[in-house]
Parts: sequence; C-alpha cells; structure tokens
Amino acid sequence: MTVANSKLFHKIFIAAILLSGCGHTGMTPPKYQAVIVVDKTNSIVYTKRAQLEQKVALNIEQTYASATNDIQLSLLKITGNTQVIPAFDRFEEKYPDEEEGSRRYEEELLRWKTKKRIWISDEERQIDSLIESSCKSNTTDIFSTFTGIQQAQKNHGPWDSISVYILSDMTNTSGSVNMLKLKCSDTAFNRGKMVCRGLITQGQILTGNTENLHLIIYTPGNMQKTELITRFWEGFFEQWGLKVSQYQFENE
Repeated sequence: MTVANSKLFHKIFIAAILLSGCGHTGMTPPKYQAVIVVDKTNSIVYTKRAQLEQKVALNIEQTYASATNDIQLSLLKITGNTQVIPAFDRFEEKYPDEEEGSRRYEEELLRWKTKKRIWISDEERQIDSLIESSCKSNTTDIFSTFTGIQQAQKNHGPWDSISVYILSDMTNTSGSVNMLKLKCSDTAFNRGKMVCRGLITQGQILTGNTENLHLIIYTPGNMQKTELITRFWEGFFEQWGLKVSQYQFENE
C-alpha cells in the first residue's frame, strides 16, 4: 500500500469510528482521558516517525470515539527538568440536549461531531509538531512524568479510564539515578521498586489510585540496555500498584 493510500485509509477509518460512536443512552457516559508524554531529550531518535505519529493519532481517536462529555487531553514533555503540571486541553462543546430522533437533535449532533473531529485533529497536529521539534536537553528526568500523570488524574476527575501514551526510552539520567549504569536484571528490578518507594515516601506520587491507568510505552530503536530498563520499570510499576496487564512496551 502506498503512503498516500495508507493515509487515506487511515482518515476514512477514523471518520467511521467517530461517526459510529457518541450514541446517547440517557445514562451518565464514562469519562475517558488521553495523556500524551513526549520525550524531548537528545537520547531519542525515532527512525519511523510517520508510523509512530499515526499510531498515536489512532490511540487518541479510539480513546475519545464514544466520549460525549468531559473530553480532555493532557500533554507532558520530558526534559532534563520535566514539569509536573501537564498542559490541559478540553473540548468544551456540550453534547446536544434535544429530543433524540428529532430533526433538531440530528442537526445538532452532526454539528457537535464535526467540532469534535476538528478538536481531535488540532490535538494531533500539536502532538506531531512536538514530536518533530528539535531536542535540546542532554539529560532525562523521567520520574517527574508520573507526578504529572497523577495531576492529570486529579484535573476534572475522577476518570473511569486514563490512557497514557509515552514516547520515550524511559531512561532517567538526571539527579541521583543514572539508569545507564544498571548492571543486571535482578538489580534493575529491585532498583525500580526502591526508586518508586522513595517517590511515594517523598509524596511525589501516591499509591492506591492506579486502577484506571493504562500505559503504552513506545521506545525508540536506538534505546540502550533495553532488557535492564524494562526490568527496572517492571519493579517500579509493581511497587506503584500497576498490574502487568496495565502497561506494555512497544519498540520501534
């Protein structure tokens, strides 16, 4: 399939998802949020950037396919001094409150869906621009990311489900923890648990509120010490309270 045809298929598929969703049942609809985390440090090189951007776009669109209220996206940027407060962006257009099946309802619903598609497209362009922007930081502060994720949980919460999409090699090199110095699998796992316990003790992250989190971590092809880094995060996530089914790593 050519690149042009692939992009066309992608747009048609997404339009079908969005138009098929958003049915109104009279019940309070569930609240879904996407949190996008983009690593902007010099250690990151994605050689298949266009495919990665399409994956992220599809993730975003699937997250909000059936969402009709409290539509919010949070964006975090990893640097050598990662900010713990995400950039919050909300779709404020109210879902039609007309009699279902009426002509007025159908007109308002079409207008609402159109505005929602435009909002999602604008979010995707913003994320693509961030992915493609130059990197300036020579160190990576990855741990502040999780403080930011919990800030996203609090903002307009509670949320039924939060999908976190992280584009990073997940390798902290700032502060007292340089993960490039990890030596063996067991040590990496235990170090991950220890670092998480330290963040909990310091109040930077909390336990007991991770049930609604689902993480997909897209790592670059040039990632170093992949096995040890993965083991570190397995220990970290276990200590934090995440089940194995709540996170996955996808290498470019």
